[in-house]
Amino acid sequence: MEEADFLSDRIGIIDEGEIIALGRSEELKDKIIKEKTYTLLVENFTEETIKDLKEKYSKVEKINGGFEISHPKIEFREITDYLYKKGVKVNSVTFKQPTLEDVFIELTGKRLRD
Repeated sequence: MEEADFLSDRIGIIDEGEIIALGRSEELKDKIIKEKTYTLLVENFTEETIKDLKEKYSKVEKINGGFEISHPKIEFREITDYLYKKGVKVNSVTFKQPTLEDVFIELTGKRLRD
């Protein structure tokens, strides 16, 4: 699947002989994303900052050295602007994106077979 993701312009997902999805990798992944998730490693954040984020976003979890934020519509710039205003130093941010295997499993309900 990684090779298909990297090398293909268009990808078709076939289940029991029927094409159930066809499109660019990004389009297929967007079909299954219910929420965007960012993992942020930060310094100088307070419990008040976490509380404020929990009021705005559907899921905010503290992790070692920072937190993870998930929400259907969330933008990177929105988060970093808010944290900057609160004096929180952002050391790194990771965006979790589904793989083509995740798309296949979500659309077919089946795991890939070797």
